[in-house]
Amino acid sequence: MNAPPVENGGGIIRSDTPGEPMFALFRMIDRQGRPSVGAEVDVWHSSPVGLYENQDEHQADCNLRGKFTTDDDGRFRFW
Repeated sequence: MNAPPVENGGGIIRSDTPGEPMFALFRMIDRQGRPSVGAEVDVWHSSPVGLYENQDEHQADCNLRGKFTTDDDGRFRFW
């Protein structure tokens, strides 16, 4: 609910998090195949130990979380 806004292509890593970095690229379309422009997408990713930042005192606030807005082609992306 309180994930910070992140620019498309930005990162959601806010504290030292072990593991290989991942680049994610998504495209949202409607049932007719048209891009979903301006959709707000709230991303949560757990840490390598399987915990979200609000469950783990060792992670920074909002680590591995972000709020994205799809572009004119319905895409959003992040590290």
